[in-house]
Amino acid sequence: MSEQETFGEDSTPESASVYYRPIITDERGIPDPEEANISHPSKVEELLEYIKDRKLRYPSKLEDSEMGEVAYSHVTELAKNGPDPDSNVRLLLSSFCDSLQSKQRTKNKYAMLVCYGSDFLLAHVKTKRGMSLQEESGKVELVRRFLDVDNILSAAYFEQQDGQEIQFSHFTDTDSGSFRNFIGVSEKRVNYRRKSIQIICQYEGKTGLECKFEFGNDQFEQRWMQQESLKIKNDRLSLSNGRSHAIKEIRWGRSTYTNPQNFMSEFREYSYNLDGQSRRYNDLKRLPVSGVASAYSDDTEVIDHKSHVVIRDGEGQEEIQEKGELPSHIHVLYANKAISLSTDFASEIFQGLIDTSDVSLYHPSNPFAANEFSINGLSLFNIEEEELAAEREKVLNTIHNHLVNSTGETVRRCLGFVFLHILSDCDCVEVGFKRGLDQVINLNHGTPRQHDVVTTKEHDGTGLIEYKDRADLTQKEDAAESIVDNIEKERKRHDEKVFLWGVDEETRRIDGLRKQRWDDDRVSGIQSHVDKKLEERTVEYNDFELLNLPVGDEREKCIIVGVLY
Repeated sequence: MSEQETFGEDSTPESASVYYRPIITDERGIPDPEEANISHPSKVEELLEYIKDRKLRYPSKLEDSEMGEVAYSHVTELAKNGPDPDSNVRLLLSSFCDSLQSKQRTKNKYAMLVCYGSDFLLAHVKTKRGMSLQEESGKVELVRRFLDVDNILSAAYFEQQDGQEIQFSHFTDTDSGSFRNFIGVSEKRVNYRRKSIQIICQYEGKTGLECKFEFGNDQFEQRWMQQESLKIKNDRLSLSNGRSHAIKEIRWGRSTYTNPQNFMSEFREYSYNLDGQSRRYNDLKRLPVSGVASAYSDDTEVIDHKSHVVIRDGEGQEEIQEKGELPSHIHVLYANKAISLSTDFASEIFQGLIDTSDVSLYHPSNPFAANEFSINGLSLFNIEEEELAAEREKVLNTIHNHLVNSTGETVRRCLGFVFLHILSDCDCVEVGFKRGLDQVINLNHGTPRQHDVVTTKEHDGTGLIEYKDRADLTQKEDAAESIVDNIEKERKRHDEKVFLWGVDEETRRIDGLRKQRWDDDRVSGIQSHVDKKLEERTVEYNDFELLNLPVGDEREKCIIVGVLY
């Protein structure tokens, strides 16, 4: 019995072996692979489990594949006798490298073989451009990069079934035809690792009487997310025929869920092709170690862009980490306390909001919502609709509906600022998403320009906005008293109101107030007085917020915004 065959299905190997070599080398002949033995293979386990559950597709029996004779011989010999760096490993990696086409054969590309128990993974991997074995401080860092799934371009995972039959699955993020040709598979087949969803229920809630519903991924997505012909709520599955069953558990691939919310969260993340984003985000947050850039290194700057992040060290050297393939309408926001949002990305997010196009926001610091909060064409993937306070949901809907129906860009920009501020201040918005939203707000301050005119066309029919001259605040003895007078007057007619102080009531021209005199501290102090006076006058309302909205490129002026709901 070979070493590779001593591990039973329920055994956990105590070590893993990683073999690798550059795709192209300067030496003649077949180079020997480098080898790294990992005695505590948690990183290997994590990689293999992740790609088995999330990445691998197209199951094939080795006997049924169209793999070439040479590759077939090396794979079967490896499976039968275990890895030998001097023979089957060396020859398999060599033939694999020779099969790749020119665009796959650059200096920063490697072939890798991971052997773990009776299973093994053959992969085409990349590392940072310009890095070589000699430039590395040691093998450990290079192998760490190889075991990051973001650096794996294509891979085939081989496993023995019942100790005899070899079956494999694969993925290729680069759509590499040469890789598929080497392992002998057709381009498209069905996903078998997570191809079906099984929902086990107690029939109409009756203890001891179980029923099972099974769906394909596409079928479930269509019926649950698109048609809503089936619903999962309060741990119950409701069907279009009116029957409702208590959910015992949900099985999807190799995972079992006793909490339906966890399943729904992961399935939505999977459906939107966002299931690798939390890992990419967390990699940026890793604690600094020698030679590894981190968002928490004192001399490292990390900048969040639409499709990638830029990591710039203290010497000005830059490393670009891609976010992966994302639908254009989904903005994945990495910005937090340690990661800066780029101006261009902030502008694109804000412009999508005020243009009322279909747009979605997601911050990978928190789990995907099982039922995300959506307004018109805007989806907020981090916010559970049921967790949003009713009064907040109502005012957000009101503001966004007015934003959608407004024809004027100036009004939309003001309402966009108000919407984001109210959203950021919601209790259900976790700290990572909040810090990202705050950066979107701060980088878009000044978008309403000084001396812009809110036209009659922009103003008519809104009912939400009340324009007030700056004199309404600056020429009154008590600004708080003036604000409360306005609130009492408007509260009789409207449940929600947005006051804009600094816009001429007759001409609708934005004059603004001097920001130096109306800074955040002064605005905060006035709000405290307003809250006290409203309480004294027993005015009924949920909340009132006073905000400072800078206007113009120089931001010397501002509009004071009051939001009542």
